[in-house]
Amino acid sequence: MVPVRVRAPEGVDWASLDAKVDTGADLCAVPDPVLEALDVAPVRVVRAATFTGGFHEAPVYRVDLEIAGELLARVEALATRRPYVIAGRNVLRHFVVKVDGPHEEVSLRRPPEER
Repeated sequence: MVPVRVRAPEGVDWASLDAKVDTGADLCAVPDPVLEALDVAPVRVVRAATFTGGFHEAPVYRVDLEIAGELLARVEALATRRPYVIAGRNVLRHFVVKVDGPHEEVSLRRPPEER
């Protein structure tokens, strides 16, 4: 898990929580209660695949996400019932991700050309 902060686009109030790095997820996901507390409105609906192979209609939100000390503005995110953020490939593509299994650590850093 990595620490993140989430807010409504250009909002004032932030929510701080952990994120699970998920290279299998196309999009980021934010817990429902966080989206509600920050008063984030959906911007569109997509047909989302679940990890079990099913599909369902899901609203897409835009949030500002601060992760690894970097602010990513207007990131597309689905809502999740999980108590943590899911950092999907739409977020991870901005970072070099290092997974150190023996030390149980995950780190993210921006490549120099991304800054």
